Amino acid sequence: MNVSPHDPRWQDLLPVFALEALEGEDRRQLEEHLASGCATCRAELEELKRDLAVLAEAVSSVEPSPEIRQRLMDQLPGQSPKIVPFGSRLNTAAAPSATDDSIAAPSSGLLSVGLWRGLAMAAALTGVLLGLATFWQQRELGAVRYERDRLVGQLERNHGQLEELRSEAKALASEVSALTSRQARQVVLAGLEEAPGAKALAYVDEVQSTARFYAFDLPATPSGHEYQLWVISAGVPASAGVFTVEEDGSARVEISALPAERPIDAWAVTIEPSGGVPQPTGPMVLLSS
Repeated sequence: MNVSPHDPRWQDLLPVFALEALEGEDRRQLEEHLASGCATCRAELEELKRDLAVLAEAVSSVEPSPEIRQRLMDQLPGQSPKIVPFGSRLNTAAAPSATDDSIAAPSSGLLSVGLWRGLAMAAALTGVLLGLATFWQQRELGAVRYERDRLVGQLERNHGQLEELRSEAKALASEVSALTSRQARQVVLAGLEEAPGAKALAYVDEVQSTARFYAFDLPATPSGHEYQLWVISAGVPASAGVFTVEEDGSARVEISALPAERPIDAWAVTIEPSGGVPQPTGPMVLLSS
């Protein structure tokens, strides 16, 4: 039989098992674990049994004082018994009859071996039970702390997501405001032979000299190339930035400062080497009408 994995909790259950007080599923599991051959648990169990045997032998030799014996006997039901001092013998001539109300105290040997051994075992069991109670309290406290940390982490993640949503909402509100502004002028770009299904819109704020450009249905560029946006004034093109497209062919470019010093006559998009070029060299895919 393979030795079952050693679980630290067996250390907390072995003392109760040694006192024959462990029951239920815990006892069954511990017995199976011991039967599997765990050397650590077997050695600890043997040590516990030896300790209990030594404890029982130690308490069996302890004789209580007459005062303690009297208090113990006083707590028994019925009338107060007659106590014979230790070291003396009963006077057989004066021994009480069967009908006498007084009762002779048990011999010291029986009292020490029986009652005091029981008290010692009860004290040991009480200590074990207190240890188990502390173990389970710590276990429950650990579970509560884990749940608390999990909830705190979830709250922090939710807070971060909320901040992201707020930031996105703020950006969206700014974008909507810019697109619906009275001073925004809309420019429409249509696809050419390289990308006949593509289209784009540019919203130009000529007062602020800014613009927002949106492209749709553009094909992916060849490796090592990007799209480059141009504004054309008096027939001279000026770069307004480079961009790549998403998987669906869409793109968004925000232009914080239009490069043209004169009124813009047209907008165009070409395919250029990555990083862009000073003047258009590649095929044109979009052009404003």
